[in-house]
This record gives sequence, C-alpha cells and structure tokens, in this order.
Amino acid sequence: MTTGEQQRRRSSSDNPASLSPAHRKLMNEHYGLSDQTIDRWGCFSVSQDDLTCNNFAPGVQAPGIALPILPPGAREAQNFLYRPDNPRKFTRDGKVRVAKYENAMGATNHIHVPRSVQARLFGPDGNQVRVLVVTEGPIKAEAAAQRGIDCVALLGVWNWRQKFGDESVPIEDLSKLPWPEFEAVEICFDSDAATNPQVLKAERALAQWFQEHGA
Repeated sequence: MTTGEQQRRRSSSDNPASLSPAHRKLMNEHYGLSDQTIDRWGCFSVSQDDLTCNNFAPGVQAPGIALPILPPGAREAQNFLYRPDNPRKFTRDGKVRVAKYENAMGATNHIHVPRSVQARLFGPDGNQVRVLVVTEGPIKAEAAAQRGIDCVALLGVWNWRQKFGDESVPIEDLSKLPWPEFEAVEICFDSDAATNPQVLKAERALAQWFQEHGA
C-alpha cells in the first residue's frame, strides 16, 4: 500500500482503533458482538474528515462506524463499509429509502472474511473449513464467526458482481476461495428472501454460480 493510499483511507487526526463508548455499546448490545470481536475486527468511529479522505459522497455525514472489509487471504483491510448514525434518505423507483450502509464512491466490491475464518481458510495446514456460510453484511459474518460458524459476507445480495464497462461480472474475490474443497456452501441472506423477488433472484443466481464452480 502506498503512502497516498494510506492517507486516503484514514485521516491523519484519528486513531484507527478508536471506537466511541456509544458505538461500542451499540455493537455489544444491538449486534451482540463481544469486545474481543470488535477489537480484533478493528471497527472505529468515523469523523467527517475520514469520509472525505476515503472518497465518500458529499451527502454522507458523520458520525458513524467504520466496518473494515478484509478480503479472502488479506491481512489488512482494503477499505471500510460505513454505518452512519443518521442515515440519509433517497428516492428510488418512486419509493423513499434509507441508506443504512454506505460504500465509498468507486469502491471495489469485496467479500468480507472475519479473521478467525481467514485463519481456517488460509492457515499453514491449508483449508480447514468444511461448511461455508455466505451471508449479506459484515456484521452478520462477524457475529456468526464469534459463535464458531465459518461465515463470510457479501456487501449486498448482488455485490458478488461488479460493473466492468457495460457489463456486470463476478468479483475477483470469488476466485480466491476454494469452492470445490467445501462439503457444502450455504447461502443465508435476510429472511425476506421468501417475499422479496430481488433477494430471491440474487440468491438463486449466486447458487448457480457456486454450482458451476464446484461448490
């Protein structure tokens, strides 16, 4: 990573391990994450300067929580998903929606792999994972991993794909996981997959990709 990249990913004024007491309480009580999980993951409270340095859209406001994204095989986070305390609203398809999570402009889609799962996938003894669970959202993956479940997360139900010119193609991170070595791969998106056609469509498309690649 170059010095310029480091400067873009963090402002110079903040400690990257700094999480406010209010944000820590939220992660503990609302999401069920232990202090050990939070600290190992590296979440931190975000300032407006952080958002500017990391190329978030002008309408995205601090404060909030940075959720570092650790791709398959990586030792350090590549970027972070942002959970704002006061999410912005926007209109799409004639409906007012809430942006619960934000990604930086132009950011590459990644798969988030909790550190404990990284160790089982890419440790010195090779892949030790037999059943891999794929969910949506890094908090869910961290909560699952904390409970001993080998779980990785997409950043959205369709975020296993990325725009490339006029096309949508599978993201590079998919090629970094040993799909044929798993005994089973389970897709575990939100429970609204049964009622939300788009979520169900994404789930089926991802399942087909897994089957085509040996899972």
